[in-house]
Amino acid sequence: PSYGRNCAASQRGAPILLRTDALGPYPSPAHLPIASLSRSGTLPYEQNPARDRDDRNRTAVAYALIQVAALAGDTATVLYVSQICEEFRTRAFALHLADDSRVELDYAPTAQTLGLPPGEYTLRLDRDNPMVQSLLHNFPGFWLDNPTLAHVMARMVASGDLQAAHFVSAGRQILTSADAPRLKSEQLALLQRLAHEEALNSEETQAVAQLLAKPRFAKYLIALIQTHGEFARRIGAEVADGPYSSTVEPQPYRQSVLRLLQAACAMYTSAGQS
Repeated sequence: PSYGRNCAASQRGAPILLRTDALGPYPSPAHLPIASLSRSGTLPYEQNPARDRDDRNRTAVAYALIQVAALAGDTATVLYVSQICEEFRTRAFALHLADDSRVELDYAPTAQTLGLPPGEYTLRLDRDNPMVQSLLHNFPGFWLDNPTLAHVMARMVASGDLQAAHFVSAGRQILTSADAPRLKSEQLALLQRLAHEEALNSEETQAVAQLLAKPRFAKYLIALIQTHGEFARRIGAEVADGPYSSTVEPQPYRQSVLRLLQAACAMYTSAGQS
């Protein structure tokens, strides 16, 4: 590719730094023509979790229109980088068609955009960077891979490094939060017992840990992560990255945005909807 690139990667576990200077020289890395696509969310969500397809498609169209505005007149940026979760890419930002297929925005994997040979390189967050450490500890539901987090927590419960008492505060927070209605009846009963500090057996403690490792509930682990040194250490060493790393070129990305909007127009105009 004819653009500059500067990112951390690893091959067979050995860190390397990729650089090309086709667009340089620049005074510093801060002057590279690379922009970031910010984190996003969908609203309203708590008030109406069972939205139908058309409601979800409104979110996709609104997000696509925001991308049009963000890209308008930007001729200096060569790359956009983003960290998004798979659910946003495949559901929240995608247009869902009547035949159950979908039109997604072109969020190309970073390794693909950088031209890295498939299967030979792994791109990871820099765990030695204090900012990355802060993100992992303060936004675990987004920045941590939830299945890996669940595995680490299960091992710590089995070894006794995490016990039911460690989860009492998190359980009480969930029960008084807007997330409480999302609990299944057995989960609700289990957390109520936990909140009242009733004894839980190993299987029940494991069930609490598995619940807290889920994306929506991981935020209730923040206080524990910040006060349990071994838990924080193992998160940094053993839990994989959560978000989907994407790097896109502006024009191909813009074309994918326009394709989504054109598909939405055809879908709803032909149906006589506004």
